[in-house]
Parts: sequence; C-alpha cells; structure tokens
Amino acid sequence: MQKKVVVTGGLGYTGSHICEELIRSGHTPIIIDNMEHSKMETYNYLNNQTSDGIQLHRIDLRNISGLHYALKYSKYDGVIHTAGYKNASASLKHPQKYFQNNITSTLNVITECKVPIVFSSSASVYGDNNSLSIQENEPLRPKTPYAYSKRVSEEMFYDMKSVIILRYFNVIGNGDHIILGEHKNPNAKNVLYHMFKSAWNFETFTINGKDYNSVDGTPIRDFIDVRDLAKAHVVAIEDAMRTNLGVRTYNVGSGSGTTILELAKLFGKVQYQFGKRMKADIERSVADISLIDADLGWVPNIPIQDSINSAWKRYRMINENI
Repeated sequence: MQKKVVVTGGLGYTGSHICEELIRSGHTPIIIDNMEHSKMETYNYLNNQTSDGIQLHRIDLRNISGLHYALKYSKYDGVIHTAGYKNASASLKHPQKYFQNNITSTLNVITECKVPIVFSSSASVYGDNNSLSIQENEPLRPKTPYAYSKRVSEEMFYDMKSVIILRYFNVIGNGDHIILGEHKNPNAKNVLYHMFKSAWNFETFTINGKDYNSVDGTPIRDFIDVRDLAKAHVVAIEDAMRTNLGVRTYNVGSGSGTTILELAKLFGKVQYQFGKRMKADIERSVADISLIDADLGWVPNIPIQDSINSAWKRYRMINENI
C-alpha cells in the first residue's frame, strides 16, 4: 500500500537516494531540507519520477515552529530522519556546532512527529571495538563529537513506539551520477573521497597509520553502497509502519572488511604513501548484519568495485563542471 513518508535531509547525498528508492517502492516522499548542501535540480529530478508530486519544505529542523507549521498541513505515515552534520573530523574542530545541530534537530523531529520513525545513526557510536564483526549490543564508545551527537540522539528515542535506528558504516557509491550525489567539491568527508581528491589533483594520498592489527597494517573499514543503504531505510520504514515493536537498532554495512590499502588498490588511480595515525581514528569497524537480515530480510547486493566506480564517475562529473 502506498504511504507518504517525510524524509529530512531528503535532497542530500543519502536522503536523495532514499527518496528515489521510496518512489521505486510505490511510496511518496515529503522532503524537508534547509538546502545548505543541496540544489533544486535534485528536487526536480525526484519530482519528475512520480506523477503524485513531491512536497518540499525548505526549513531548518532547529526551527521547531517552522517544522510544526510544515507538518501541520501534511498528511504522512512515517518519517526517515537523515538530516544532520556528518563530518567527523570537522566535529573535532566545532563540537558545539555538531551538538546543537544534530541533537536539537532530532529532538524537534521526535517532538513534532508522532508516527513511526527511522533514524539514520552511525557506526561511529561504537568507537574502538576489538570484535571481528560488531553486533548491535556492543558497548558504545564514541570518540568524536559527531559520534557522540548520534549516541545522544539515539537515547532520545527511549521507550518510544515504532522506531528503527540504523547504524550505518562507511557509505560510498552513487546512483544517477548526473543528478544524485554531492553537488559541490566539498572538503573530503571520507577516505574514498580523500583518495579521489588526491587523484584528481595529481597528489600523493597519505594512508594514516601502518601499524594496525590488520593484514597490511592499515585500518579496516566496512563500506556500504548508498543504494543498498537506501533500500535498508525503505525496508525499515515499511516494517515500522506495519508493526509496533518499540525501539529496534540494526547495523547496516556490507558485513565484510576492507583495509585502506586494499581500497586504494581497488581504486587503482592514486599514488599513496604512509603517514602517522590520525587522532580519534579507529583500528577496525566491520558490521555484523545478521540481525537486520533475520528481522527485515535486508542484505546488501552491490560489490565494492561497483561502488568505487560509480562514486568516481560522480566525482569526475562534478569537478569537470565547476
């Protein structure tokens, strides 16, 4: 049955892919976005994918009165909350900015939206973890203000009904490279885009640390394609709207680890060197995804090489048109 789903940050990198997947699944997204890192061409693209038309509310979630007014006249069945600042390194420099934006925005969504909610959290809440694969019941040890803002946001859903928290790992890849994805040439947000930036500028990429406990001494990460992530959100909101099982938490990743050196070799277009460990960096972060598979039937399908290639295609297109 067709549902109307509010997507906060719906024109951003993750949010726009979620909106596209909602449309493909027969639902209608209602987008809330402050347009800080978005463009109207993304909205136009999504709006053209459906005959129902997509509402767009250009508001900042920290403005609770604006959020209240926007939702007052909108009929909706569920909410997918993806909006928020996401640069962990930047949060070390501007911690209060991350606390104020991410935590306040989430609290306002909880206050105003009395429907099933899927919250986009992060695997960064686990911090350092010695497990080969991280399960959802592992201790939470956030190491950055960004990660801490996600942990606090998770806790604010305490004792609510029909809430699913998705802790996703390192998101890469891209769908329609012409429209969806990052719209600017921002400061690189994750290791793959640091590689892209180095390759594009004919610079040597620095791998921080070569003394970790891994096959080649470099940190281990779990990379998940944004299109698989979008499907996880849609499966989750459909289940939350169908059943009332309180607050549930699931990891969303590929379930396999890739070292940073292996990632550089898979990309194959960048020269690299080794440097010192970075502050607050984590040795190993790999998801155990057996719970979301068992409960929701979700598994990832897109190989990491396809994710790298699609992301590089988008990066080149954006930078060629600056």
